[in-house]
Amino acid sequence: GILKSSTLRHLSLEFCRIGDQGLEILCKGLKQSQHINSVNLSGCSLSARGAESLAAVIKHQGMQRHNEAWRDSLRYRRPDLDRMSGLRRITANANPMLGDEGARAFAEVLKDDLWLK
Repeated sequence: GILKSSTLRHLSLEFCRIGDQGLEILCKGLKQSQHINSVNLSGCSLSARGAESLAAVIKHQGMQRHNEAWRDSLRYRRPDLDRMSGLRRITANANPMLGDEGARAFAEVLKDDLWLK
């Protein structure tokens, strides 16, 4: 799966219509992925439920990056932010069912994330 791939950096499922159930399965792998930097979920028929699954991944990876930055700052005095693993970009255009509730889920988790666009 995607966890075993060390070369996969960008994952595009644009207009694959995986829906919330497919995204939940994908999120299980993304949560632990060290190598995937960007994911395109445009037109994947996602709703607010899918946004919450993705928000959980963002939060989990954010905590991992904070821990890694703290550890590096102790060891090297200054963390190398460009070397941090995890998602850097998520694209979720053309998913009208995300609605306000999905936007709120993203906004809540992204307000403290310094790495993700």
